[in-house]
Amino acid sequence: MSALALCSNPVYYSPIKHLVIDFHFVREWVQRKDILVQYIPTDEQVADVFTKGLHTPVFSKHCTNLRLGNPN
Repeated sequence: MSALALCSNPVYYSPIKHLVIDFHFVREWVQRKDILVQYIPTDEQVADVFTKGLHTPVFSKHCTNLRLGNPN
């Protein structure tokens, strides 16, 4: 949700000063409609397999979607 807010609001960037260059680069792409930034719910965010401890059903679903094999 924060990424969506940053891409759509050009004023709100002070808390992320260390990301200013990347942020402006991506925001320009969004404004030109070269890329579409949209919300992905947690249960559909396959990258969470690598960054979070997930319950077994969600973990298994993401492993299957990433073709990482059967986690059982």
